[in-house]
Amino acid sequence: MKKQTNPAKSRYGKRSVSVILTAALAVTAFAGLGAVSVPVNAASADYGLVENIQDGVILHCYDWKYTDIIDSLEDIAKAGFSSIQTSPVQPSVSTGPWYWLYQPLSFSVAENGDLGTAEELKELCERAEQYGIKVIVDVVANHLADNHENIQEDLKDDKYWHDLGFITDYNDRHQITDGDLGMKDLATENEYVQQVVVNYVNELKEMGVDGIRWDAAKHISLPSEGSAFWQKVTASGLYNYGEVLDNPVNGEDGTVLMKEYADYLSVTDNNYSDNLTRAFYTGKAPKNTDNWAARGIAADKLVYWGESHDTYSNGENQGSNGYSQNVVDRGYAVAAAREGAAALYLSRPYATAKDSIRIGVKGTMHFTAPEVSAVNHFHNAMVGKKDAYGVTDNCAVVTRENGGAVLVCGKDSGNVSVENVKGYVPAGTYYDEVSGNKFLVTETSITGVVGETGIAVIYDSPYVSKVYADKLSDTEFKDTMNVTLSVIKASDAKYTVTVDGENRIYDSGSFSNGDVITIGAEIPEDSKVYLTLTAAPESDPDSQVTMTYTYRKLPERKVPTLNAGGVVLDNSKAGWTTVNVYVYDESGSTTITNSTWPGVAMTDCGDNYYSYELPEQFAECSHIMVIFNNGAGDQIPGAMQDGLTMAYTDQKLYDGTKWVDLGSSKPVDPKPEPEPEPEPVPEAKYNLSVMGSFNNWSEDIPMQYMDDYFVSGNYVATIDGLEPGDYEFKVRADRSWDLSWGEYEPEYDRTQNSQTNCKATITQKGQRLVIIINTEMVSDDAKNNPDSLVNSDEYTSDDAIDYFPVSSYVFIPDASGRKYGVVGSFNGWGNDIELTDKFGIGMYYAAIKDGLKPGETYEFKVRADGAWDMSWGKYEKDYDRTQNSQINCSFTVAADADSAELDVALCTFLMDPEAFLNMDSIVYSPDFTNDDLVELWPVLYTVVNKYDPVVDPSQPSDEPSQSSDQPSDQPSDQPSQTSETSKPIPDPGYVPTADSTPTLVIVMIVIGSAAAAYVLISRKKRER
Repeated sequence: MKKQTNPAKSRYGKRSVSVILTAALAVTAFAGLGAVSVPVNAASADYGLVENIQDGVILHCYDWKYTDIIDSLEDIAKAGFSSIQTSPVQPSVSTGPWYWLYQPLSFSVAENGDLGTAEELKELCERAEQYGIKVIVDVVANHLADNHENIQEDLKDDKYWHDLGFITDYNDRHQITDGDLGMKDLATENEYVQQVVVNYVNELKEMGVDGIRWDAAKHISLPSEGSAFWQKVTASGLYNYGEVLDNPVNGEDGTVLMKEYADYLSVTDNNYSDNLTRAFYTGKAPKNTDNWAARGIAADKLVYWGESHDTYSNGENQGSNGYSQNVVDRGYAVAAAREGAAALYLSRPYATAKDSIRIGVKGTMHFTAPEVSAVNHFHNAMVGKKDAYGVTDNCAVVTRENGGAVLVCGKDSGNVSVENVKGYVPAGTYYDEVSGNKFLVTETSITGVVGETGIAVIYDSPYVSKVYADKLSDTEFKDTMNVTLSVIKASDAKYTVTVDGENRIYDSGSFSNGDVITIGAEIPEDSKVYLTLTAAPESDPDSQVTMTYTYRKLPERKVPTLNAGGVVLDNSKAGWTTVNVYVYDESGSTTITNSTWPGVAMTDCGDNYYSYELPEQFAECSHIMVIFNNGAGDQIPGAMQDGLTMAYTDQKLYDGTKWVDLGSSKPVDPKPEPEPEPEPVPEAKYNLSVMGSFNNWSEDIPMQYMDDYFVSGNYVATIDGLEPGDYEFKVRADRSWDLSWGEYEPEYDRTQNSQTNCKATITQKGQRLVIIINTEMVSDDAKNNPDSLVNSDEYTSDDAIDYFPVSSYVFIPDASGRKYGVVGSFNGWGNDIELTDKFGIGMYYAAIKDGLKPGETYEFKVRADGAWDMSWGKYEKDYDRTQNSQINCSFTVAADADSAELDVALCTFLMDPEAFLNMDSIVYSPDFTNDDLVELWPVLYTVVNKYDPVVDPSQPSDEPSQSSDQPSDQPSDQPSQTSETSKPIPDPGYVPTADSTPTLVIVMIVIGSAAAAYVLISRKKRER
């Protein structure tokens, strides 16, 4: 690392005073050991935070109670956040789901709301100031609760409200500012209304609040539109930033209006921010996409993010809760590395469903992770230094003049050699604050190894030396927990384990990087546990770096046992005093319920568990839904939302954030049928491989035999890492050119090795080339050539080998880490049946054999990560791009079948043909990009009807007769044999038919080549 500067050493020296005193108390006095997590004098600790909110980074303590924020202030300061943002503190219309806070009753601080008391808010401001942290409060001023009976009395008069109705046209600025946004719109141009809001701002200021985040600022008019609202409410001297989503209005006027907003407050750049994270979600380093800074708004009037509470909590509309935390962190790393703009980091809720995200429930502590805090430290240290942005080999690079750089890989991590954009980073040797890896910088390049997070931060960092644990604060555990410890660029690393309020050290010792310790064995249940790590930095061995983590050892709680199908609620997070369950099924001609609303009181099983077993009236129901509630307006899921789904025999637990499967109540047969022998995997008939220009026509690439995926006879090879360009290839057998396949040539009919090479084009790095050959069908080109031997009397089935068709397509593999599954009426809309991409070809497949009855009609959908926020069914042109609005897929089992199998696949390499053929589709919008393709992935499916063979009793059996001493009801060791009907073509809307013989190759060749081709062509047209 480059030589440390004196200020950096001084920063360590001040911090070490607190650490040494605390450690001394812990080791020698054994008094108040819980205090090891609190500095002796917080005011003396220099965390490198900045004074001006706009110059720093903001932690959004979304839905946190004030007391939870207070308890985490030291962690927040250490992580480099100069400000925290609370959720709205106004009294709200209801409790429970997060969105009630955005329907306030008045312009005042709630005396005792879901976030805490007014006194606790004031205490938060006072305590935050001791750490150098500023407090921002979210203010809702565009509207109040829609029911005006309970809003503050002096605003009930109609003259204070607009009566334009709901916004229907976002090209109409008048509608945007005066139309209703779900709730009736407040006339913010009215002088009395303005004074009410100003009074509220002053109340917040008197309590110690430092800044305001203005919700729905886009919907509040500007001075040029005849309103003095912004002039008055921002005159308090507090920091102000406004939520302005997209444009203030579509068109050129939007830029003019945005600049006017920026005259009074900073503004959010959500398009730029969302595009950053979306790019990393697709595995690509983002281009320096157009943003408000490029349209003339100063960067120091902008706020960026990796995700916001809206993009997370409204997942069905925005979708960031479908991104991994690491993807979001990568987007945030670029956003927070930029010059001028403030950056907002969301403390993610543990729940993901919109109505499961609850007010007052603390979010994750991931903001303390090394990759996040390193970016924050960089941001604070680079104030006033110009930035430059570039992308090299799918790695985003932000450089700061005479400062350093943040490197973010588009996907994965590892060795990089990237451009030193504009030569801003001074040449020399640096160490990444995240991983400790060495980086060499020249005038033109930055070279090193990016650690596993995909984020590297290099500059003269005083924080390179550090200690940390893989289990973040707030982690809960039972019995014991293994923790991996890390020490970077430091020596003499030690750890100590203590418990709040006890005069005892439970464990202590030295550790090396990567060591694993086990904590909790002797610690009492329901204890607050502290793990403190210390080490001496290489650059300044006389000082000390430290990190303290707070864990909780949970009391031993046993989930109640259910005797039948039913539900269990873990009420520890909701904390309801009354717990009801309302169960209903609307799938039949009449609605079946367990009672009138609010349902039936659940049984208190102790330890905050409540149970309920389903009554018999639901035994034949196919779509049972469950809503938990407290009988006082709070419910899970929230109001106007469908209940949680289950089958009659399911046993389910709602653990406070998600639906968990406990098993099934299906009785166990004392004499169960033996498990049938697994069906033998078909053996490949041919030794096929691929050669081409991508590997210099050498070293055959073996093809795998695809033993499923609708039909047999398919072989596949996948090739990654190709640079953009045109490639040629052939398939051959036994690594010989004597039998090879390329593009069919009519003049060389039946002579494979005379066929021309197949061709494929890679348009961008990261695309996978998929090559498929089918050995159970004939090439369409040969079949459609009247002069082909296929159509002569001499042709026999043995000649088919000469016409095996080869197809190929390219796509970018899904690197999101999502899991795909299918749910439907055949499994009571319960647990997802997993779809797997066994061969890496972009087709996630499953065969469903259970629960299908002859003559029955079933519906189903495919979804990601077991959630409805991203799901696929039949494409609906009226709801284009909204997956969870698509109608269910449907099929019927033949009435005379003895059994059936449903084959389902989600094609992630392909656009739905119906969407492509719909000229009104978003596909043809100029806003459509490759990233939108996920919205339009098609679901392929077919049902295979099976029939037991008819046995002629007059014919002798090959099976030995049953021994007379074997009981007649003894199960056979052999499964019954079945015969399959010819599998029909998947739904014609998805699979074009060539003849009456359905095969996957029709799917792969016709869709894989033709459809993928027109998708790629259309993309090129749009991108030009």
